[in-house]
Amino acid sequence: MKESENGTVARTGNERRWKPDFAPAACYDSGSMSQKRISREQVLHVAELARIELTEAEQRQLETDLSNILGYIEKLNQLDTSAVEPTFQVGDPGTPWRDDVVTNHPDPDAMLQNAPAREGRLFKVPKIIE
Repeated sequence: MKESENGTVARTGNERRWKPDFAPAACYDSGSMSQKRISREQVLHVAELARIELTEAEQRQLETDLSNILGYIEKLNQLDTSAVEPTFQVGDPGTPWRDDVVTNHPDPDAMLQNAPAREGRLFKVPKIIE
């Protein structure tokens, strides 16, 4: 394994060790995301945190996709939502609640029928704690 300048550990072979880098990442000190695209350094930093390996093509694709997502979020942030009431549920409420009632009342004799040992209407089990 080789340690880089920023304290992270490069993997060689099948090693899976990782040394956390607690220093502030320079790639996040870039100001407003609406003015800049996601950088290759940021993609690599997130990939390292997620412990995934990316090919060059995957890095370029993620760089583009994440920049597009941030651009869309910036468009959403420009909308005036002051007259919109907050919601706690956007879609269909799902399955309605029902009362929790027993519908199949167990028959103790039928349940104990296959028990290897029983005492009255109880299962008999070996003692495990002395």
